[in-house]
Amino acid sequence: MNIHEIFGEISGFFSALAYLPYIYAILKGKAKPNRATWIIWATMNYIIFASSYFAGARTTLWLPIAYALGSSITALLSIKYGEGGWSGFDKFCLTGSALGLVLWAITRQPIVALVITIFIDFLGALPTMKKSWHDPKSENKLTWLIFSIGTLFSVLAINKINFAIMILPIYMFLCCNTITLLVACPRKKSNV
Repeated sequence: MNIHEIFGEISGFFSALAYLPYIYAILKGKAKPNRATWIIWATMNYIIFASSYFAGARTTLWLPIAYALGSSITALLSIKYGEGGWSGFDKFCLTGSALGLVLWAITRQPIVALVITIFIDFLGALPTMKKSWHDPKSENKLTWLIFSIGTLFSVLAINKINFAIMILPIYMFLCCNTITLLVACPRKKSNV
């Protein structure tokens, strides 16, 4: 086993581990997952895993495997315990995701599918980023910190300088760390 494979497995471990405090916080009413985000992510993570695999990724696959399973559980929990309602912004992101799936079905190319699903995944992240900006306490800091550690190890698991292999870990690192910063370093509200 080489160092990239070890980093890939560590990434999967941290990415799976991150869901435990999140699920606990959801069930205790301390975290309110955005429904649109987690429904999009649950769908996209399976597609991201498959398109990454068919594009040649191996050492970086542990992160999307962990995300696919964990986001499915979180999506189910978000139906009962998540942020209420469907805002116009949530509907926009869900519509964009559906259009992205249509484009993916038309192209049938693993790399094109990977880029499209990453874009859709980003649309899914936007409602949680917006919610974290306005209400950082509605997310679990420990969860996002662990997600960030997992994505760092996924970047370290990259074993080839190849767009198809590098794009997902780098995107996940940037996306998770943005949410982590929004949750861990909330903006100060002005009294004006």
